[in-house]
Amino acid sequence: MTHGNGRFVSVAYDGQNQVKASGEFIPSPPPAPTVTAGDTAATISIAAGSGPGGNATEYTATASPGGATCTINAAPGSCTITGLTNNTPYTFTVTASNNSGTSDPSPTSTTITPATAPETEAPPEPPPADNGGTSNEPPVSPEADTSKPPVTTEPEDPGRTAEPTQPSAPITATMGKVQRLKIVRVKARKAKMKWKKPLNVNDTTSMNFTYRVKAKPRWKNNKKIRKWRTRTAPELAAKRGWYKKSLKRLKPDTKYVVKLRITGDDRAGKLTKVKFRTKGKLL
Repeated sequence: MTHGNGRFVSVAYDGQNQVKASGEFIPSPPPAPTVTAGDTAATISIAAGSGPGGNATEYTATASPGGATCTINAAPGSCTITGLTNNTPYTFTVTASNNSGTSDPSPTSTTITPATAPETEAPPEPPPADNGGTSNEPPVSPEADTSKPPVTTEPEDPGRTAEPTQPSAPITATMGKVQRLKIVRVKARKAKMKWKKPLNVNDTTSMNFTYRVKAKPRWKNNKKIRKWRTRTAPELAAKRGWYKKSLKRLKPDTKYVVKLRITGDDRAGKLTKVKFRTKGKLL
C-alpha cells in the first residue's frame, strides 16, 4: 500500500491482486435483513453495515422465489416489496452498491409467508333494554287541574258491537300500540288528550294518528289527522316525546270514549282506548 496525491493506493484487495484507490472500494455485504410479512407484500429492514469495503450509496433487497426487488437509500432503513403471492414462503437477501460496484448478497433472512389479514368482527350490538313497555323518559305529570273528574282507562268490552270502520285496504298491525294515552284536561265542551308513539317506531317513520271520539249512543266526531313526520309536523310536533290533540265541540256532562291508533303506509297499530266525562254546563 502506498500514498500519493491525497489517496491511499493498494495493489491487493479482498484476496485478489488488483489496484484500488481509497474511496473506490466495493462495499462489504450488509448484515442479514429482518423481514415482516404483509398481504401480498413484505417489508425488508437492514441495520448499518460494518467491515472492510467502501461506503454504500444504495441497498437492493431481492425476494426468493420470484426475484422481486426494492431499494433502500441508506442503512439503517427499510423498503417494501409488493406483488408477492400469499401463502407462499419467501426469503430475502440484500446487496450494497456504490460507484465501484455491488457487494456479494447478505446472509439470507428468515422465511416469511405473506397472507391476507384476518377480518375483524364488529362487536355484537347490545340487546334492547326491557323497560316493561314504557318509555325511558321520566314520567310527565298531567297538567294541574284539581277540578277535573278522575279519568280511567278501561279494557275493551267483549260484548260491545264493533265500531264502524272507514273502508280501506287491508293493513297489518305491526307498528305497535301508542303509549300512555290519557286525558289531561277536561272542560264542559272540550278536552285535551296526549300520548306517546309506540316503542318500535323511530323518529324518521312517516306516521298518521287516527282517532275517534264516541259519545253514547252514537259517534259525535270522526277525524283523521293529516300525514306528518315526527318532530316536524306543525300540528302535532312532539314535546318531550308527548303528542297532544284538543277535542272540541263536545257536550257538557257527557261520557265519551276516545280510541287512537297509529298508521303508516300499509301498516297500523292496535287501538288504544280511554274514557272520560265532560264537566257540567257552566253557569
